[in-house]
Amino acid sequence: MLELMPLLVSALILSIVSVLLLPFIAGQLVQRWLRPWVLANRGLATFMDRTLGLGYANLGTILMKQSIPYDSQKATAICGAITAIMTGESYATSAEMAAEIGPFPGYNRNRESMLRVIRNHRRAAYSAPHEEYEGLTILPASIQPEHCPPAMLLAARRAWDRALELGAAYGFRNAQVSVIAPTGTIGLVMDCDTTGIEPDFSLVKYKDLAGGGSMSIVNQSVAPGLRALNYTELEIESILKHIEEKNSVVGAPAMREEDYAVFDCAMGERSVSADGHLQMMAVCQPFLSGAISKTVNLPASASVEEVANINYQAWKLGIKCVALYRGGCKMSQPLNTENQEKPREVFKIDLSALDAEAATKAIAE
Repeated sequence: MLELMPLLVSALILSIVSVLLLPFIAGQLVQRWLRPWVLANRGLATFMDRTLGLGYANLGTILMKQSIPYDSQKATAICGAITAIMTGESYATSAEMAAEIGPFPGYNRNRESMLRVIRNHRRAAYSAPHEEYEGLTILPASIQPEHCPPAMLLAARRAWDRALELGAAYGFRNAQVSVIAPTGTIGLVMDCDTTGIEPDFSLVKYKDLAGGGSMSIVNQSVAPGLRALNYTELEIESILKHIEEKNSVVGAPAMREEDYAVFDCAMGERSVSADGHLQMMAVCQPFLSGAISKTVNLPASASVEEVANINYQAWKLGIKCVALYRGGCKMSQPLNTENQEKPREVFKIDLSALDAEAATKAIAE
């Protein structure tokens, strides 16, 4: 046994060294061999499919300014129609391009599958019976005609009529055309109160800045929303003052309780329900090529069971992906409903008075 000890010790040392070096060796293999291969094939896939990522931002702002509660059937119908028009017209235009310069290289081998997808998109615009959908096990939500403005509904349906007719004749220049991106930074530069498909985070919020300090952002959509609800300028002034102090419309002077829902946000005293977030995503998803970047905001008291149920409901609704954020789960977060660090200087910037270039410069400073 003693004769084997040097051999055993050498084997043990070699094993330890191998384990320690394994991550380095694996990293080198990935960096030198696998990464170039992945990038080359990703470039090839991009060329073969010519995918696009058109989308929008500021949906929550439009709804608030028109005094439409985010968590309402009318809001989801409008969201569905906007998304259907965007994607339907994009595919129709893509087909017109294909008529002139040909479809994307991978189209011919995927023709039948892609046309089936386009037909299902169109069925969702027409609120078709579930048995008419082709090859789906999770059936999509659809635009509810009774809650959608007639002109928007007609435009959405005509867009998909054109997309299917032209696509069947000429193919498509692009395999995918749309996705709802987060638009966090670009939305701020564009002076959007809301990002992507989101409602406003809060009526008053604080954004932590990378260089230190924080910036308060007051919702610019509240006053137009109040005007749409026929409040007087004097009443609006008093309501805005209350919101600035309390970050809530509840208890604001002259504010009618039936109007509270118009100003519900992702967080705060009155927040959009988890189901409200999911329903908005569900009616948007059938009219997108890709998925939706959207957060279901939950209070710090949210339980494991609630989180599990939200994920299950998202799956049942046919949503491709969903993100959940439980309030206070991180030591810090980019947006807050109150100033988390009182000693730090707070910079108040009225973005409505600045153009995009000046706003970007002000934030950087």
